[in-house]
Amino acid sequence: FTYKSMVCQRLVGKHNIILGFAGDEDNSGMVELASGFAGMEMQEGDNEIFDAIGEFANICNGLLATDLASR
Repeated sequence: FTYKSMVCQRLVGKHNIILGFAGDEDNSGMVELASGFAGMEMQEGDNEIFDAIGEFANICNGLLATDLASR
């Protein structure tokens, strides 16, 4: 696969997990994800797109890590 952009995070521990989001030629999926999460309209080329997706990944990974630690 070829991607124009990618945001990913890795959890290392008992389970090694990589969570990633990738955009193809027009990045429309990345723009939609970031806009929906941030609650504001974003456009292709906005640097905030990657910040928003990174924060979304932080929340997902934080919830997962907390759940795994409590088991």
